[in-house]
Amino acid sequence: MTRELAWLAERGVAYLYIVDANFGIRRRDVEITREIGELARAHGAPRFVFFHLTKNATARNLRTVEVLREHGVATQVALSMQDFDPDVLVAIRRDNIRPADALELRERCHGGGIPTHNELMLGLPAQTAASFRRSMSAAITPFPDDSFFLYPTRVLDNAELAEPGYLARHGIETRLVPALPVDPDADPFVVEHERLVVATAAMPNPAWRDAFGFGFLLAALWNQRILQTTLHVMQFTLAIPAATLIDALLAAATPRLSAIRTELARFGDAISEARATTLAVDGWGPRRREPVDAVCARVLDDPAAFYAEAAEVAAAIAGDGHAALIRDAIAWDALPLADAGCAELAHDWFAYAASMGERLPPTPARTRARWTGWPAPIERTGRLDVFLGLGWAKRPRGLLEQMP
Repeated sequence: MTRELAWLAERGVAYLYIVDANFGIRRRDVEITREIGELARAHGAPRFVFFHLTKNATARNLRTVEVLREHGVATQVALSMQDFDPDVLVAIRRDNIRPADALELRERCHGGGIPTHNELMLGLPAQTAASFRRSMSAAITPFPDDSFFLYPTRVLDNAELAEPGYLARHGIETRLVPALPVDPDADPFVVEHERLVVATAAMPNPAWRDAFGFGFLLAALWNQRILQTTLHVMQFTLAIPAATLIDALLAAATPRLSAIRTELARFGDAISEARATTLAVDGWGPRRREPVDAVCARVLDDPAAFYAEAAEVAAAIAGDGHAALIRDAIAWDALPLADAGCAELAHDWFAYAASMGERLPPTPARTRARWTGWPAPIERTGRLDVFLGLGWAKRPRGLLEQMP
């Protein structure tokens, strides 16, 4: 393994994914991460290492993460919660992975400044529309570097989920959907297919489609930092669940929000009708994209209109007592995509952004802010790719400055 790691580092491979479902459980794993760190110092690569800790990870298992960070290599802790609802965990036989333990581990990571990543699934047995919304809201944390990813549930050969009795017991309905290549010109002779869950006894297909739109809109707005500060303020300062805002945005009849809702319905329909999991997005080239990409594309079509519509919806939820605060938060979130690139704000969002994990309310203070460097002077399709790449990497999309 030493030679393989050296070969990768010497060739500048920036991203390393260790495919081990329980990395950190063996004593040698700490030595492996130390070796990676030393190679990174010598060669400048890898810069990011991703792996999954053992399912019920402890503080001891975190040593692998700490070693990488000590050597300047970025990483994050992947939590093993496919859902946070106890009934769902029993149904999928993962009740040995306790939500309380996962949340405790997440808090421990926060205390050490370690970002976390959670992978959630849509369409699990016993999952209801309400429980899914609660689990998605639980994936939002006070720490902006935390992220989550949502997957439609896949039925794998030889797994319990594929057994006829299990399928019948939970009323599971599936579709065999082609996994098409990103580039339509690269269509292979043989197209692989994935068997995806599109309905269960607890979540019929119409509810599944609604949950699909809800989950991927929340994923886009939080993980791609489109409304991250606004969602943070609502959930952790005003105690308004993130789900309330997502529901209201999906129900709005305004042009930009309607366009986003239409995109998400298009993707949900494509899976339900067994056509595709990825689709080209009108106006953004022939490349097949994920639903989160499509949401971002529709925002980038007209950022000013999107943020104006979102501000009206969010302010109505916040009520007269907090509407001004929420409008100010949205003005802050809009800065990276604003035409002017500057804003007069009523709160010190610089201080708020620096201390989100402390869950302190924003401080009223007249603040002038300027953002430079975005949009990048590149062609349209490339602009979306850069936007998405910087979002997933949690890297700034420009330079944020406080003006006198």
